[in-house]
Amino acid sequence: IGIGVAGLAQLGKLSLTVQGAMIGAAVLFLLHYGWGAARRAWANEYQGLSTQGTRAADPASGTVLSQSNALAPKQTRTQALGAALAFSWLNPHAWLDTAVLIGTASLAYAQPDNWWFGAGAAAGSALWFAALGLGAQLLAHKLARPAVWRGIDTVVALTMWTIAVWLAVGLLKAH
Repeated sequence: IGIGVAGLAQLGKLSLTVQGAMIGAAVLFLLHYGWGAARRAWANEYQGLSTQGTRAADPASGTVLSQSNALAPKQTRTQALGAALAFSWLNPHAWLDTAVLIGTASLAYAQPDNWWFGAGAAAGSALWFAALGLGAQLLAHKLARPAVWRGIDTVVALTMWTIAVWLAVGLLKAH
């Protein structure tokens, strides 16, 4: 998030055209991302999930795991930490979300307000992932239900579209 806010703030200084193009690209990305979540929710792409929770599926890829594979093998704390760091630092989607998307959204604020935006995004991210991990652990049995994933994808779609509209309105007001 810091790299995005610092780096893209410098790019945003180049011109209002560059700034507008970057925010416009972020709007398009959010609309596309929201459409993917909405499509999954509306198309009922959760056939691999069981209402009894005996099978698990990855809703993004549709990969269905059998009952014997549904639970991940036990990992040591070091292995789990290594996997988490790899997913965080080697994941291009995470870089897009944090550095590019949040960095671009920070362009809506002049310096030093963009740093307050970045600090709020970082705090929100830390709270979100802590709550996500705890919630996933507490609600694992409910997450095997198709209706729950439909609800999650619906909320994701609405959230992405809301942020896209917010950015677009800010862009129109600025230009």
